[in-house]
Amino acid sequence: MKTLILTIIFSTLVIVNSLSQGLTKNAKGEGAILFKGNHLTLDVVESKISFGLNNLQNKFGDDYGIIWGINASGKNESSISGLIGEGNIVPNASLNGFVGLSHSNGIPKALNDRLESQLKSYRELLEKLDASSLVDIKNIILLNTLDSDLKPLRKKQLEDLQNSLNQGIYIANLKDFQPDNKTPDNIASKEKKAIKSIIESGEKVLKNVEQQTTKLSTQISETEKEVNSTPFFQNIFFLTGGLGSTSFKLSPEIKTPFSESFIDTTFRSKNIGFGANFLFKNIIIGASYKYVLRNNMSTLKEKTYTIRTTTINNNQSLIEESKVSAYPVSEKKPYLEIPLNELNFDIIINKKLDDNSKNFLLINPYFKAQVFSRNKFVIPNNFNIGCGLYYYKESGRFIGGIFFELPDVSQAYEKLKPFEDQKLLPPYKRVLIGLTGQMTIGSFLNLF
Repeated sequence: MKTLILTIIFSTLVIVNSLSQGLTKNAKGEGAILFKGNHLTLDVVESKISFGLNNLQNKFGDDYGIIWGINASGKNESSISGLIGEGNIVPNASLNGFVGLSHSNGIPKALNDRLESQLKSYRELLEKLDASSLVDIKNIILLNTLDSDLKPLRKKQLEDLQNSLNQGIYIANLKDFQPDNKTPDNIASKEKKAIKSIIESGEKVLKNVEQQTTKLSTQISETEKEVNSTPFFQNIFFLTGGLGSTSFKLSPEIKTPFSESFIDTTFRSKNIGFGANFLFKNIIIGASYKYVLRNNMSTLKEKTYTIRTTTINNNQSLIEESKVSAYPVSEKKPYLEIPLNELNFDIIINKKLDDNSKNFLLINPYFKAQVFSRNKFVIPNNFNIGCGLYYYKESGRFIGGIFFELPDVSQAYEKLKPFEDQKLLPPYKRVLIGLTGQMTIGSFLNLF
């Protein structure tokens, strides 16, 4: 009974609790749902490290409350493959935050407080009754073995009582009592009579214990019914914004000396927007809008240049080499910074995989769109759809996850190419399949 109510509470908490690391994500690691908890996350696949703090843990279950959070991250835009393969490093750093208002009917907090009080009282009562019933049954043994012929029986029963896991097991085992074969018949008869009396009196003691615990058990059952009849909800409305910085080199044209062919460039991104999350029982719905400034680096192809310098002296030559990674640009393919708007929509469903609530599957269908681009010939309006599946243990520990995503559903980027170069493919040939490969140290700072 207590296990069931704890399972129900965990079922409503597990989505927010276990996802404090933000493991549910689309192919670019973006989503519309806020997750509680402090985290330090290392994403080996993306060559990215991030750090986050928020107070959502305290506000979960409160009637009303101000929420806030910050997240800082750094990564190599060339990802781990670029870092290992070519040694390319394109540093990217960002700082984002949110502030908003949370409102809920407060059921988890109230239930936790009530359940904690009930279980505490239940444990205290059990300890008290266990100690008193042990003394009562010990006295029953002594009263029924006063005869000097029953002294060995008294000693044996007191030892058995002390060694039993509980008084109930001791009384149950007594029902199989048989005197020793070497015991004289008159003493064996006395032993049987004494044991019968101990059993009858002991069962009365145990029945009294059961009656005293029934009241608290009934209260816990009523709490359980309230959980089932009054579903928990929480609504969060928030403003979000952030800044980012990415450093890289552009190569507009080849000049001499060659070192002057590369221009150090820093792109300072920014975003501002708003969103809302709605949690009802085991389902979260999230939506967000952002105005963002992006560049078109994803449409440019990075190249690695090798510069060789030769020094000749007395019929000898010394050749020095240096490598430079840069993005070639031209009038036909320029580097641009373009404002646009982003929409995100997520649903997370927490599905229990077994009756004991040991294993959970989080199902996360999502939708992401870029709209109202200021330059549709470079960054066209487009949208992605996908679904993630994430497996968690009851403790909230992440075991593994996989996501399926169809990027650029309308193939807007492909349609920007000359007609003869376009490769329009059916959806099933363009689906991305990715594994969530993150190592997270969750709640490493116990600040809240």
